[in-house]
Amino acid sequence: MLCWFMRNYKDMKPPLPIRNFVLAEATLNFCNLAIDVFKFAEPRPEKLSLELTLEDMTENGVPCTLSSAPDNGPHYHRWKGNTRSAPSDPISSAYLLDFASADAEIAAFQLVGGLYLKFGFNLDEVPYKHRGADAEDRISTDTLFVRPQQ
Repeated sequence: MLCWFMRNYKDMKPPLPIRNFVLAEATLNFCNLAIDVFKFAEPRPEKLSLELTLEDMTENGVPCTLSSAPDNGPHYHRWKGNTRSAPSDPISSAYLLDFASADAEIAAFQLVGGLYLKFGFNLDEVPYKHRGADAEDRISTDTLFVRPQQ
């Protein structure tokens, strides 16, 4: 799923590129779901620990790659940005949040950002990131989905 529609079908040799759009969207959806489910827990948790792990990060011994350029637009073959290879297998990122003030967008950024750090990027290179009014970095549906020009 993470490498969906990324293969050059004329030259199908490794490495597999990870779709950062799929990674960010699936992580945001998971964070929303986890927070919504635990609202019904009795007793309600004080903290919630989330973890994002990528496993099987090689194909034929070649590490998968991740790009700093958003890959959610119609011109995916023209992406700019840096590409880095997976440094190890598995790769994990964790985030502990206070449940009372849980924000899925911030949690998604922390988890995806943690993976980007493991790939050797800095947090300013995480695609779909924006700074909210509260000065917190986040990933949201507004930054994930390309809106048609009016």
